[in-house]
Amino acid sequence: MGQALDQGMQIDRWIQYILRPYLILIFILTALGSWQAFLTHSRWHMGDWLINYQGGFIRRGLLGEVLYQLSVYSSVSLGFYVFICLIFFNALFLLFSFLLLKRQPFLSPYILLIFSPFIFAFPINSVDHFESIGGYFKDCIYYCVLAFIGWSAVRYQEKTFEKIYYFTLLCYPLLILTHEVFAVFLPYLVVVYLTKVKLDRKRVLLNLSLLSLSIISFVLCIVFKGNDIQVTAIYNSLLTRYPVPINGSIGWLGAPMKIAMERVLIQIQSNSYFKIYGFILLFSSIAFLPVMQQLKFIFKNKISLFLCLVALIGTLALCCIAIDWGRFIRFNLVSLFILSLVGGALMPRKNEEIQSSHRFHSYRIYSLFYIGIFLFTLSYAFLWRIPSCCNYRPPISDFATNNLIWAYQTYKKIIYEIVSSF
Repeated sequence: MGQALDQGMQIDRWIQYILRPYLILIFILTALGSWQAFLTHSRWHMGDWLINYQGGFIRRGLLGEVLYQLSVYSSVSLGFYVFICLIFFNALFLLFSFLLLKRQPFLSPYILLIFSPFIFAFPINSVDHFESIGGYFKDCIYYCVLAFIGWSAVRYQEKTFEKIYYFTLLCYPLLILTHEVFAVFLPYLVVVYLTKVKLDRKRVLLNLSLLSLSIISFVLCIVFKGNDIQVTAIYNSLLTRYPVPINGSIGWLGAPMKIAMERVLIQIQSNSYFKIYGFILLFSSIAFLPVMQQLKFIFKNKISLFLCLVALIGTLALCCIAIDWGRFIRFNLVSLFILSLVGGALMPRKNEEIQSSHRFHSYRIYSLFYIGIFLFTLSYAFLWRIPSCCNYRPPISDFATNNLIWAYQTYKKIIYEIVSSF
């Protein structure tokens, strides 16, 4: 009996042993990818961060305007500021996720999520086809904020957490002015709050008041969506600072909604979007099966379940007007991952005797399938990916054509360019 338990516990020990170096590796490779975006003046990735107010108020322009003004009053390249933002927000997301994982009584239920291609490894998948991946947009800001709120809920007492949460809600309209898509996933932050705090009349009114500010910001983004004159002004403002090619994230601001929807229809017809992303949703759900108890604890509140539904409906709306279905799916997957970590840390524990019995039962099963679990985890981590958009390569392949192994030559080239520049 003791031997079986010891064998089962080796799964947790293995995860604990490899987790820190794994996340450090992810950070290094993400930093290299960020440097690649900086060196190539990526029209999609860098362009997304460089949208500013030089042509007037426009959606997604707040952070870009701040970075632009920093560049004006300093001798630092505008693109380098974007590089710093990329590694900063990605580092914080990894850090707070790591701290949440350390708070879990058992790590084995999270093994597929940790090593999946859609949580931490998403930015490094398919780096060989750089402009088609979605790991270097502003999305990392949202992941950082949600992971921080989740960690705060676990780390602090209720009163301290409430102060942090309310301050975050107060600042969230600024994030929406940085990218309006953040408004769609704001409900997940409220779900974390509801898991930690019990609502009363005062708290309801305070939440509604603060959330109304985010709604106003979102409406402003819809009204001031951008036009060709503003797009030209933004491009011109970057010419002497950090020029990026046209027809990327900046150029797309002026595109009519009709063209955006037609582009989605083309992808559905020519790239089998329903089939590909339907498979991806099915395959992604496998990783969440071991953490269903944690998610049930989160969504036992009907309001939380409703808020999750709101975010999912918002995701469907996004998929009707933009082709980045992989990015939108990842928003929800990462959000559910963070929520499961919050649930795992806040769930009430059974007494020691019952807990020990549960541990033995679980680990006895794991001990019988130890090798199978290892091989399945390896396959799950390396044999498929979530394309951000435009399926230039099938989402499921083999070890030679996916993820880290496939990207080896690209990273080798990036490292060579960095070294040769000194």
